[in-house]
Amino acid sequence: MSVTVRTRSGYVAGTALRRGEIDNQYLLLFWDGQRVTEVEVPAMAEPVDINAGGVVIGNGSAPGTGIGQPWIYRDGKLEQLPVLPSTGIVVSAINDAGDIVGYGSDIVDGEYVGLRWPAARPGTVEVLDAPVDAQPSGITDNGTIVGSAGPARWTGC
Repeated sequence: MSVTVRTRSGYVAGTALRRGEIDNQYLLLFWDGQRVTEVEVPAMAEPVDINAGGVVIGNGSAPGTGIGQPWIYRDGKLEQLPVLPSTGIVVSAINDAGDIVGYGSDIVDGEYVGLRWPAARPGTVEVLDAPVDAQPSGITDNGTIVGSAGPARWTGC
């Protein structure tokens, strides 16, 4: 069994791989105090962030495609987040209000676009008005989004 763990305000989220003789079983594990909940998932899923209310977000892949598919775990239920046509979408942060940020690559030109899943409008995803190749990495409780944007430039050492 391997485990990856994220913690926040008494909540813990992790992953486990239960190896079987024939098939492996991928699990998401959620702790709320002493209570642990196991959720079987079809492929590897990775918790990314937890807010103070115990809502967990993470990344996985759409069954059969390998394309990035983010998810949310709240109120004892694991749900896929809505996505736009893309070659892959990831989430990176959730604030205490439940607003989520992440990014995806545009299916036409391959550039990254910043995304927000607003808590006030469940079931929706918005493209942020941000520079080319925006990759949000955090969101404050007042909704301020931080991250990086623009083409990556590397210089030799």
